[in-house]
Amino acid sequence: MVANLYDRFIGSGTSFGVQRWYFENISKTGSVVDIIKHHCRILIQFAEETIMSILDIMASVIAIAVSVFALYRSYKMVPREMKSTDADTMHTYEQIAELSASRALRTEERITALEKDVESQRQTIELQSIEIEKLKCENIDLKDWAERLVHQVQALGEIPVPFKREKTNPRKDAQV
Repeated sequence: MVANLYDRFIGSGTSFGVQRWYFENISKTGSVVDIIKHHCRILIQFAEETIMSILDIMASVIAIAVSVFALYRSYKMVPREMKSTDADTMHTYEQIAELSASRALRTEERITALEKDVESQRQTIELQSIEIEKLKCENIDLKDWAERLVHQVQALGEIPVPFKREKTNPRKDAQV
């Protein structure tokens, strides 16, 4: 009778994981109701495991679907964003180019003005150098003339007036 119940409820090729010796051991110690309760527990446990497996599979499928959707969406969004980024970049490059051009023009104008100032100052320096050379020559000539006058006065037997600087050094006056 136990073998018939086993074959009838479980069968020989089932995948419920129940082993025949376990079924026979329960049948020796318990009644048919206990056997049915035990098999119901096994079926419920199997159903729970199956449901959990199905839920795991469904969750995996949903996760894969969401991932595929996200990849598809990002794939579709990238060209639009790249166009937008390219447009922003080109606008920024244009602004930088305009700014650089305006600064280059201002710098060129400033350099031209400075070159004119340098040329003007160079001419002034040349004129002043010529004037300084003239004054040096005049100073040397005046010293020679003064020495000759001193010798003339001494030759006449007189004592010349000592040299005394009447004016101060212009550089010292400028620093004060």
